[in-house]
Amino acid sequence: MKKTAFIFIALPALLFLPAVIFNHMPFFMDIAAYFYPLRCAAARQIAQGRLPLWASSVCAGMPLLANPQIAALYPPNWLFFALPRGGMFTALFMLHVYLLGLGTFFWLRARRFPADAALGAALLVQASGATWAHVAFGSYLFAMGLAPWLFFMQEQLWRTRRAIYFSGMAVVAALLILCGAIQAAYYAFLLLILSSLLRMIETRFSRRALFMLPSAIAAIALGAGLAAVQLLPTREFVAQTARAGNLPMSAIKVGSLTFRRLLEAHLGCGTFPQDTGDAAYIGAAGLFLILWGALASGRRRRISDIIFWLGFLSLGVWRLSGIYARLLPGFGGFHDPRRILALAPLAAAPLLARGFLSLRLKSNFPMPARLLFLFLAVFTVFFLWAGKEEPTRQLWRALGFIPNLSFGNSVILSACLLGALFILTFLLQKKRRIFFAGLLCLSIFEILNYSFCRIDTKFAPEASFRPRTLMPQSKIPPDLPQSPVRIFSYDASMNYSYDYIRAADSRMPNIAALEGVSDFQGYEPLRSIRYTRFLSIVNQPQRLLYGAHFGILRQIHSPLIERMGITHAFGKIPLPENSAPSTLPGKWAEIGEGVYEYIPRPARFVFVPCPLLVDTPDQAAEALLLETRIGEISVVIESSGEKQARAFPKDEPSTASIRIRTLAEGWADVDVAASSGGYLVFREGWAPGWRVHVDNRPASNLCADLMFQSVRIEKGAHRVEWRYRPASFFIGIIISFISIIIAAMLPFYLRRKHEIPQNKFQR
Repeated sequence: MKKTAFIFIALPALLFLPAVIFNHMPFFMDIAAYFYPLRCAAARQIAQGRLPLWASSVCAGMPLLANPQIAALYPPNWLFFALPRGGMFTALFMLHVYLLGLGTFFWLRARRFPADAALGAALLVQASGATWAHVAFGSYLFAMGLAPWLFFMQEQLWRTRRAIYFSGMAVVAALLILCGAIQAAYYAFLLLILSSLLRMIETRFSRRALFMLPSAIAAIALGAGLAAVQLLPTREFVAQTARAGNLPMSAIKVGSLTFRRLLEAHLGCGTFPQDTGDAAYIGAAGLFLILWGALASGRRRRISDIIFWLGFLSLGVWRLSGIYARLLPGFGGFHDPRRILALAPLAAAPLLARGFLSLRLKSNFPMPARLLFLFLAVFTVFFLWAGKEEPTRQLWRALGFIPNLSFGNSVILSACLLGALFILTFLLQKKRRIFFAGLLCLSIFEILNYSFCRIDTKFAPEASFRPRTLMPQSKIPPDLPQSPVRIFSYDASMNYSYDYIRAADSRMPNIAALEGVSDFQGYEPLRSIRYTRFLSIVNQPQRLLYGAHFGILRQIHSPLIERMGITHAFGKIPLPENSAPSTLPGKWAEIGEGVYEYIPRPARFVFVPCPLLVDTPDQAAEALLLETRIGEISVVIESSGEKQARAFPKDEPSTASIRIRTLAEGWADVDVAASSGGYLVFREGWAPGWRVHVDNRPASNLCADLMFQSVRIEKGAHRVEWRYRPASFFIGIIISFISIIIAAMLPFYLRRKHEIPQNKFQR
């Protein structure tokens, strides 16, 4: 049966195969605008022999390796970095869908479920809408593929007491952290701890079970140590962002679910295709089997499996999630508790297997349980049919939909599917495998049919992800040898509101990351608080930027262009009616189709003899607001006490010549000759890992204009060098190296010392 399982579990993953062969990719907003461009940027730096620590092409410069969603240190992603093609990008999805099904099967088999029941549950988890919806979030799909192996390792450790499974559990925990979905990893660890607690309770705290919770916590801790090279920079990075860290309860509430929304999410009713936070999509067939397994199966571990599923779902329900945010360390650091639904089908896998097993064996199913099951089934139908909003009124949205059918025919199809599920339920008898196979096929059809019709799962050629026109590097004006092209993108409304999945206009916001040029725009959900605040100030008077992720320029006349080193714009500038091309708004010159050069090219480096010195970011923000109104302040520097030092004379004329030796991601080397003392400003995003040296001596890297870098220099000629070298990364390397040695040597050490008896707890 195991050989058969390997084949059947591969079938859903093979749905990706044509896209892999023809070099196609899932054409989703986040993939087109975020995951693919930034991973291409990391691949380009690796190909140049550099660690991808920093990206200049997004949000005025930001950490790249520390960004968890890029997953630069996740081993499967190294295949993409070695061959950065669209087909390889899709192949990683195919791999993790296969790992999801195979891991679920092995976990359930370790739980002693029969092979056919384990295979049926694994296929439903694979086919669930959560799988296909999270193709748009590559990191979440990776975590979904790894999570069942965590529980498999725990189950094997429970049964064999072999330390090799403890090390395996730690390795899987490390991969969950490295794969990029830190939130999904956190929820998987909570599931692991809950499973350990339930095992201890159901065995009445037997001596054998007492080691479960400590071993789970120790494995998570060792996994964190293995992944410290990623985890420590990530922790430093997210502390600077607005969507992670110690979030207020209002953010937790907005990202949580009501009970009604939770049920709708499981049935797939009324959920937006791209809102994968609400897309568990286990379907009516899946919920049918969960209820059957919860009511009809035997007593052994049944209650634990029900608590396991419901306890996990409670993490995403408001009121309870608010309590968890106060009690559980780290829970309040994530903005969307509803993301637990990515792992909801996996949490339900034991109940799905019990449902299949109970139906096949015709196990004891008392009349009260039958009546309760029928009540819940009828309640579900009326719940869907009588929804308050139009999307929730359509039963076929939850039970399946075939395109090109009228609404009436779709309802008839839905009724047929539901009736077939009930009929097969009562036809199933022991050894009648044909009915079991029919029920499994019908369930998979119902879930897949809904998923592919309701969820946007289009694929497109890799070429569609790149813009049709962009100024080639060979056309860069020859008088810009030391100034890299810095661009921004905008649409015809100048509101930066692209439809990223529109095939006719595939000019994405992270075009700069794809083309290897420097840039201030970008789609980045984890952008820094300083950057977000800076945008809201410099884009006066239109301060209402896109609420979630989008936007660098709200208007083309923003002060951002003048002061932030913009050299080129990519997009379409609308002309006033009956105006000549020479009257373009602003000082722009078209040098190619859709590409405009900003004529007064601002410098990436500027020398300021007498800036305004302040102490705090709040004071800097107030000064910048004042500047946008009266325009009298040149640069605002958070000096941290520097203003107590000798002030540079304001009335002394000053000049400075600046020569750029090197300018690359995470590295700038500049020669400066100043006629008086002042501050050299580097328009690259400020972050804790930046270090600056003046004449080979360390200096204070001060924050300029709320989010950029500056250093104080004295009169004369100096060499100034900035490098991004976060100490957290190098400390993480040491911790990870030590953890690797511990994980590798622990099984051999314990076996030699006989600290874990092999047969003491065997049945």
